[in-house]
Amino acid sequence: MVELAVSLTVLLILTAIAIPSLMRSFRTYQLNDAAARLSDMLKFTRFEAVRLNKQVKFLMQTSGTGWLVGTDSNGNGTIDATDKQQLIASFATLLPSGVARVQPPSPRLWGRSSHHEVR
Repeated sequence: MVELAVSLTVLLILTAIAIPSLMRSFRTYQLNDAAARLSDMLKFTRFEAVRLNKQVKFLMQTSGTGWLVGTDSNGNGTIDATDKQQLIASFATLLPSGVARVQPPSPRLWGRSSHHEVR
């Protein structure tokens, strides 16, 4: 009986040490997944603009607890049912424009609004 109690104590201590690391790895995975999905939509928007040979907008709209990202190929300012779209919903919170100051990679590509145009 004492051996069982010691074994369970060791198991609980090891679990308590491992859980924060596992949670950090899981959050990193979720964040990487959200970033990859956002990047894929930006690439798709660019390819769609080249394919159609016209300006196509990339839109981000809040949707419940997540963000709806997609293309606006007809230029009406909304993501229609026929436009490609993805819902990014997880612990990763995408902040609206002006909330967090981050140095953008190129001022020409990233504006202060959440509507980005691809030419």
